[in-house]
Amino acid sequence: MAGVVLLCVASVAAAYEDPPTVGISSMANNPAWFPAAVYKKVPRGRKSLLLEMHVDARGKWTSTKVIESSGWEAIDAAYVKASQRWDYQAAVRDGERVAGVMRLPVSFCLVACEPVPAITSTEQAAVEPQDTPAELDLSSRYGKAPIYPGQAYRDGLEGEAIVVCHVAADGTLADAVVETSSGWAVLDEAALVAVKKWTYTAARKNGVPVPGQVRIPVSFKQP
Repeated sequence: MAGVVLLCVASVAAAYEDPPTVGISSMANNPAWFPAAVYKKVPRGRKSLLLEMHVDARGKWTSTKVIESSGWEAIDAAYVKASQRWDYQAAVRDGERVAGVMRLPVSFCLVACEPVPAITSTEQAAVEPQDTPAELDLSSRYGKAPIYPGQAYRDGLEGEAIVVCHVAADGTLADAVVETSSGWAVLDEAALVAVKKWTYTAARKNGVPVPGQVRIPVSFKQP
């Protein structure tokens, strides 16, 4: 899967009732952007780093430190810069909001480095041929077009990502995976953010809604 996997871990400071947290949606909407040169120099494959963020009692970011480097200064710097744009919640101690520290491991790929996972026997039953396949509501796509990352646009980055959307029986998006990368992680991330804003219609089998999949091309082309 292309993009970034982000997991919050316990705060490094002790005795919080609730440790500081970061808003996942703000991270998705403000991904790290890498200079074009990074894609030419850094080998493909999964990379990781560990960030330490300091959050004040108002829930405002104050500083970020790289605890474990990705091995590439430009990548570390991009994540430090991105962390300044994310939303946070302050830690709570004795019922009061207090300044705190949290650590965030980050794992990512510069391009798609994993295919769509093979379907297990349990999942196979859920995606057997349906009378009516799952569908994207095109009106939602036109109403919420993918957002071209500004810096990527200025750098002339283009491409098309193919995203596999797993649609639950109630029509909600259960998961989305980049099957074919656009060639640029920043565009793949933008594609994932876009499909999560759209609406879907569940597949049907024997007239009953069932889980299904739909493949969606998301293009970023400059005029």
